[in-house]
Amino acid sequence: MLVKAIPHRRRVSYYDSQTFMRRALENTGFIDLIRFSDEELAQVIAANKNSSWVEAARREMKTRREIRQKLGIREAERADLSGRDGLAAE
Repeated sequence: MLVKAIPHRRRVSYYDSQTFMRRALENTGFIDLIRFSDEELAQVIAANKNSSWVEAARREMKTRREIRQKLGIREAERADLSGRDGLAAE
């Protein structure tokens, strides 16, 4: 009678998998928030759950503010625009 050696894989616990995913999310590079509306960016900043998301949201809001200043867009006109894609369209 031949007995095959069955390799036993160690089962990954729930906590190990969560630690792995948390580390993977923390180590992500550039976070692209271009498609987020201004209101969504404000919610990301208010939630303040992940510092890299908050930093990305602040950078995006700063970039939008600079673009609006260069184009001379007033606050009343800003409500009609939804993100960067709206700035190019007329």
